[in-house]
Amino acid sequence: MPTHLDPTPAAAAVPPVLAPLAEAPVRREVARRQLTSEQLFAGLGEIEIQHGDAIYRLRRTSLGKLILTK
Repeated sequence: MPTHLDPTPAAAAVPPVLAPLAEAPVRREVARRQLTSEQLFAGLGEIEIQHGDAIYRLRRTSLGKLILTK
């Protein structure tokens, strides 16, 4: 039992192992924009994407898959 002479704060009574359990993780929603591949390609089979100084090519295969190359 703490007395007025006890220098230990009351918060120290919580075991350090249990302290992280008291804090619930915060879930944040990330803003996203969703496009269909039809919107993105607009009738083309291949598009170019500029990312920084690089140009990437995104193409649609005959099997409907997407391939991204630099």
